[in-house]
Amino acid sequence: MIIAICDDERSMLDKVYCYCKKIVQKKTEVFSYTRPEDLMQGIYRGIIPDLLILDIEMPEVSGLEFQKQLQKNKMDIDIIYLTSHSEMMQEAFGRNVVAFLNKDNYEIRLAEILTKYEQELSKVLEIQCEGKTKELELKYVLYIQASNKYSEVYYRQPGEIKTDYLLSGYTLSRWQEILPEDQFCRVARNVILNYGNVKKIDRDMVYMTDDKCFKIPKGKVRQFRTAYHAYMRKQVVIL
Repeated sequence: MIIAICDDERSMLDKVYCYCKKIVQKKTEVFSYTRPEDLMQGIYRGIIPDLLILDIEMPEVSGLEFQKQLQKNKMDIDIIYLTSHSEMMQEAFGRNVVAFLNKDNYEIRLAEILTKYEQELSKVLEIQCEGKTKELELKYVLYIQASNKYSEVYYRQPGEIKTDYLLSGYTLSRWQEILPEDQFCRVARNVILNYGNVKKIDRDMVYMTDDKCFKIPKGKVRQFRTAYHAYMRKQVVIL
């Protein structure tokens, strides 16, 4: 797991950095930046975080503007906002925003989120492909489609929207037995979706983060929407 922190206030940056290092496992890497431009350069150089901790208000480029830059560059990275301005929360809501934490009282909830993320990223799928075992982090699996007697597991790399897929010998029924039902849904006979990688729902169509769309069968739209929103509510923390 990779965490990147960006705050123009050095004392606050150092405080959050030290706190993260104390909480996370040794294998988790933590990077800190005082300037959003340096953070973006780090991403371009290949330091792609699974989680960003951003000051929502910075003088050169605000956290909100940085979020828009990520979207413009088709980067899919989850964000925790640190803020002293609760009135800015409404403007910052979005698919990748998982928490708003108050700078004066963030420690307990931040520890809970970091622990949860490490647990989530430790969940993997083991797929036999061409005689080798491939491990995919569950968080980055978008959907699984039936393909004759096989299935195609579509996934992405951290921070990226572009997808690739692996061919699996498992049927969708077998995948349903393996995957957590609160995160994955068999929306039709030929596809299982990861709620965490849904971009939007428009009437009876569901769009994934790679812009692939699937039709929700008639009579299941309300059920799918309810389950999706229940999952997403669990992902957002406001303190």
